[in-house]
Amino acid sequence: MAPSGELFVDYRGKLPGRGAWVVPSKAALLKIENAPKLVRRSLRQDVDPSGLLDKVRAANSVAVMHALTLAARSGSLVAGGQRVRDSISSGDALAAVFASNCSERLKADIISRCKGETCVELPLTVDELGARIGKGQRAVLIVINSSTGRNLLRELDCMVALR
Repeated sequence: MAPSGELFVDYRGKLPGRGAWVVPSKAALLKIENAPKLVRRSLRQDVDPSGLLDKVRAANSVAVMHALTLAARSGSLVAGGQRVRDSISSGDALAAVFASNCSERLKADIISRCKGETCVELPLTVDELGARIGKGQRAVLIVINSSTGRNLLRELDCMVALR
């Protein structure tokens, strides 16, 4: 919390000082924004929780981008038509990540092949998604099962919960 009483999001929980754990879901954060007495009681001082959901979304977006870069460096992402389909059918896929301007036909095809995997559209174009992982244009990426892949999956699941 800032000295002014404004809530500060410590997304990784590493900063010193008084804090409160909050479930990173849209419903929980909106409840806090609409009932400031809840957090005031927990922190034992007046606070301004307005904009908390947006702050957590922004922190999660940064975390997703970092996790995406790490997953790409570790080889935990699969791209390319047949490789994407093979990784889904083999059961190695944890999640499918789509560019914002991915074709609806491709997205529907990949989603229909995914059986319970997380499917998330990122606010990146095919050019931006490819650049983020150090490659050319990418419309869809598959996150495969690995430690960095599971870390990315956690952040993507949090992103979905915050929508």
